[in-house]
Amino acid sequence: VCFGARVTYLDEDDRPQTVRIVGCDEADLSRGEISIVSPVARALMGRTAGQEVEVRTPEGVKDILIQAIE
Repeated sequence: VCFGARVTYLDEDDRPQTVRIVGCDEADLSRGEISIVSPVARALMGRTAGQEVEVRTPEGVKDILIQAIE
């Protein structure tokens, strides 16, 4: 996963989520675009499909599974 990538992952409830990692000034969650400094983007950076990663948020730690990277 790198800047500009579109990533599909399974959340803790096994629901697929697709996001694109963009700059801070471009982020718009309604379009599925998240900031590179967001907890999800930071957890995804440098990872590959099939990896499970921990996302640390103010609400706690969540595990997500990377399904696909475009």
